[in-house]
Amino acid sequence: MKYSLGLFVMMSFALQVNAADLPVQFISTFDKELGIEEQLKQLPQLTNLGAETYGTPVKLLVTYHDQGTAGGDVASFTSLMLAAGSLGILPIVENNDFVVSYELRVHSKSIASFSYSINTTEAKNMYTMDHKPSKEVLDFAKTTPALFAKDLATVPAFKELQQEYSFYFPAK
Repeated sequence: MKYSLGLFVMMSFALQVNAADLPVQFISTFDKELGIEEQLKQLPQLTNLGAETYGTPVKLLVTYHDQGTAGGDVASFTSLMLAAGSLGILPIVENNDFVVSYELRVHSKSIASFSYSINTTEAKNMYTMDHKPSKEVLDFAKTTPALFAKDLATVPAFKELQQEYSFYFPAK
């Protein structure tokens, strides 16, 4: 009984969308105000992308993190020691790679993963450290959906998934 109810929900959802509109759930660590989801919805492959697309096995994860560089880790440690020795008068200088990662998953298995990075250097006061990404980094993050669109077009598994979806749920 519970399986037939789930099948009914999936079939009724499939009838509401066109064949080209493969439902993809969007999960991101970026704020919604940044507009990455809206940029991705403009792509012809991801027109039915949304954070509220529950029940679909296809998920797009967009995350970011700072990755230390070899020289940046040494410089950050030295800078931290100098800042601590001066009781916070000298700033802490950090050199990291800001990495934005896109991962396309189907049934919790990754079928494509792309990362885009920019090298950043920031000087921060040890008492007023803000752990939010800087404006420069957020501007870079806004450019990554276009890069992801080019890379997504080269993924044969995603094209096969779209074809299979359009076979089972043809356009009205």
